[in-house]
Amino acid sequence: MEPLTGFILNELKNLVVVVNPQGKIKYVNKYTHDLLGISTSTTNLFEYRHSIEKAKTITTEIVEEYQINKTKSASGFEKPLLTYSGHTLWIMWNVTQDQDGNMIGIGYDITEKKTAELQLKEKALMLEERQNDVISSIQYAQRIQEALLPDLEKLKKYFSGVMGLYKPRDFVSGDFYWITKKENYLFIAVGDCTGHGVPGAMMSVMGNSLLNNVIKKHGVLTCDEILRELDRELHLCLNHKSYGTRDGMDLSLLRIDVNTMYAQYCGAMRGALLLRNQEIHEIKASKYPLGFYDDVPKYFENINWQMQKGDKFYMFTDGYCHQFGGDNNKKFNKKNFKELLLSLNDMPMSDQEHYLDYVFQNWKQKNPQTDDVTVVGISI
Repeated sequence: MEPLTGFILNELKNLVVVVNPQGKIKYVNKYTHDLLGISTSTTNLFEYRHSIEKAKTITTEIVEEYQINKTKSASGFEKPLLTYSGHTLWIMWNVTQDQDGNMIGIGYDITEKKTAELQLKEKALMLEERQNDVISSIQYAQRIQEALLPDLEKLKKYFSGVMGLYKPRDFVSGDFYWITKKENYLFIAVGDCTGHGVPGAMMSVMGNSLLNNVIKKHGVLTCDEILRELDRELHLCLNHKSYGTRDGMDLSLLRIDVNTMYAQYCGAMRGALLLRNQEIHEIKASKYPLGFYDDVPKYFENINWQMQKGDKFYMFTDGYCHQFGGDNNKKFNKKNFKELLLSLNDMPMSDQEHYLDYVFQNWKQKNPQTDDVTVVGISI
């Protein structure tokens, strides 16, 4: 090797190894010598322990990788290298062949880059493990929440048909439905809690529990009084005055005397729809949510009427109407929802559930689901 070329190579802070066609080391530069403890006086003798093994390993890698990559555009490979001082470096080797058939390996120290990559992979693995743990926990919470939902099939004892469309936006939902019987009264509630996912689900479990407490334990049987008591209980549970939270729920509550089919309805921000004789009637709700705005006087009004044979009654959260989609990517809206239910008047309730889901999916298309969706219907 020319003296000037050798001088330049020895000044480089890169590893330079030249291997002849027979696979023997022909040249190493000073930087390689310092890292591995290879004697520069000869290519056959090594002054330090393990130097021969290290040199043979590098030589073998250079030859093998060159043979593998010589038909490819890329000829680089990354390998860890144990130095004479006991440290491990990551080296990026680029291998070329000169006109005499010698393979020239130039190694670049990429330890810092590689260390950062490995640390990033470790963090990514940790995040993936944590994410899997969180998903497993949420899936378990989903099973618990679904177990709390009542079996709507039990309502067939009192009605000619029943349907329930329940579509959480995430694994768990801020929507819930609830039924119970107290004396001769059958109660059906549909709730829409603030938030989605886990926060909304926690609120829905609270709503379920408070309904049981107010009606079953305390025996409150009038819809407006039930909502007032729920509002008070929610406010106490959430401790709004201390923390200023704005959590609560909208609720639809229907009470039916199973002996006479006389109905009473009261809603907190959630109305309902009555389908009778090919006409749809909106049952208005009070304009107050449950749980927050405690400093505002709230008034909940009962609406009473006699159910008739052939009537259909629907309670729902706003998720269906608020879903974006269609040709113009707009909300489905309540007007379209009313027209849809009216068009299903002659369809059995069991089929309505599937058809409502079909229309929802067809409207949504590739859009993400906007909100939790719940629709509960009964026919007399």
